[in-house]
Amino acid sequence: MHNAVQFSKSLVAALLLSFLMSSGTNAQDESARFILKLNDNLISSFKDYGSLRSALPADVRDRIDTIELRYQGTEDKTPINMNLNVQINGQNAEIVVDDSLLNTVRNQPVRVPLNGKTFNVVFLRYNKAGGGGAGAEEVVMGDGPNRFVLKITDESTIAGSVVDMTAIELMTNFGKVELTLDQVAGVRFKSDGEDAAVVFLNNGDAITGTPTLGVVNVQTFWGLAEVNASNLRSMSASPSAQYVREATDFGSRWTLKMGTGLAPGN
Repeated sequence: MHNAVQFSKSLVAALLLSFLMSSGTNAQDESARFILKLNDNLISSFKDYGSLRSALPADVRDRIDTIELRYQGTEDKTPINMNLNVQINGQNAEIVVDDSLLNTVRNQPVRVPLNGKTFNVVFLRYNKAGGGGAGAEEVVMGDGPNRFVLKITDESTIAGSVVDMTAIELMTNFGKVELTLDQVAGVRFKSDGEDAAVVFLNNGDAITGTPTLGVVNVQTFWGLAEVNASNLRSMSASPSAQYVREATDFGSRWTLKMGTGLAPGN
């Protein structure tokens, strides 16, 4: 069943990518705009899948100054300008899209000025507005082993497969411990001071110590991200994981809550 679901998602991603790439720019304003053409079926798949990507044609990548979101049936309507936050990650222009923006696009095309930003791929990420505050954003985990959600100290999030690393080394009070990533449910960094961390294991155990991580490489949907471990707040095997400081009979301890599960920590 798991393989079937992954295959289905991969097929959807391929179809959506093919559809978006066919949109491109039009002949009337080819040097200025990159148009993403949307419809009900595409939006339904977008919400289910969590993200959409569309590569710019090679001959226009340095000439696009506006991304236009246009819904089917609104070709005769004049676009409105919206200064949405466009994050550039490598050569990818990432835009968070919520239901409010989609409702706007259904009635009126939206143009997003880029202010001289250079990119090769437009990456739309769906945010479930009103679904639980800051944690409502859809997290796209991706395919492959060792999949984690990494939260950075500035509250940004990166999700994907950790590559070039198979274990975490932890210096504890009883010596050095090596924990393979397939054992790890999550890590809460800077748990007690600048260097300490709590590593929560899938079996419910938790180990406190100082990790010896440098750069963590994460393969995401938009490319390879290099994250300095000193900037990490946490990494979790589940998008719904939460780290909470709670009072226990053994003093104040960190706990990892994953849906209905609870793992102890100190």
